[in-house]
Amino acid sequence: MAVDAGLLLPRLLLLLLWGGAVGRRTPEGVGGAAEEEDLVWEDEWRHHHFRIAMRGVGQEFGERDMAAFRMYALDGRSAEAVGVELGMSVDSVYQVKSRVLRRLAARIEEQVREEG
Repeated sequence: MAVDAGLLLPRLLLLLLWGGAVGRRTPEGVGGAAEEEDLVWEDEWRHHHFRIAMRGVGQEFGERDMAAFRMYALDGRSAEAVGVELGMSVDSVYQVKSRVLRRLAARIEEQVREEG
């Protein structure tokens, strides 16, 4: 199953995947337009790594698991609604989200390390 490379990553997932370091700020009074440009670049860089990691993780997990992850973690649907639609328990939806996030984080860490 192909994973949509154009997925928009909700800010919560960025926080989870990047250890809470979303949008580093420069000291007050420094930056202005340059700081804003850096933040935009950093956001694009993180989305780039997320999209690459999603493609790889999408090949590691089953179609139903990835659908559950997308519906719950990315689309913001309730675990209950996702479980009903996909024939999964609520606990299974939570477990899939946790497993996929762990793999995404590991892949992103590896990508960043390789990028040097």
